[in-house]
Amino acid sequence: MEAQTHGQGGWCGLHVRLPAEKLHHVGSIGFAARIAAPEVFVARACIRSGGPDGFSDYFFDKHLLFRPEEASHVDAIPVHYREPMPMEAAWRELIFFLPTSNFRLSFIDLRLFVV
Repeated sequence: MEAQTHGQGGWCGLHVRLPAEKLHHVGSIGFAARIAAPEVFVARACIRSGGPDGFSDYFFDKHLLFRPEEASHVDAIPVHYREPMPMEAAWRELIFFLPTSNFRLSFIDLRLFVV
């Protein structure tokens, strides 16, 4: 993925839809990734749950470290043991908050899980 930015932006995000509207019988929701980038930078990820009154974000504890060498990253949010994530939502997304300046990066492998 490559992005060239123009002007002053507040954020840049990669949104991945999650088919996990109901979480009553779920223990954790997360992802595993192999990542790399020509230059070192840090990104954040969150689960966004949406409904009729807007949305709420639940950030993963670990930051993703992109660097020239391939790296593995795994993180999960325990659904019932952190700040209360809604058990039902109209939609959910996994969002990666990326740099707001020009960048190149690779998601060599990205796997989402709901267990």
